[in-house]
Amino acid sequence: MAGKKCRSRFLKLIGKRDPSGYFIIPVHQQALELLNKLVDSQEDVIVEDVGGGIVFLKTKSRTLAQKLLKILESRGLTAYDEL
Repeated sequence: MAGKKCRSRFLKLIGKRDPSGYFIIPVHQQALELLNKLVDSQEDVIVEDVGGGIVFLKTKSRTLAQKLLKILESRGLTAYDEL
């Protein structure tokens, strides 16, 4: 049951893919330091600066998006509340 709750929470936060097929995670600029340690290849994640100290992490991998969301949210680095 816990897996189902986690999955629905993930889908609630991430939502559907954007028109280009990417999952988008809004994070604070400080998350970029941690991102280099979390992601094996820079090709897996696109970083888009939207200003105001917030960047969008874009990935086509649902598994990677879920992993990033879990880690970054536990450290208070997501910026969903500020959009």
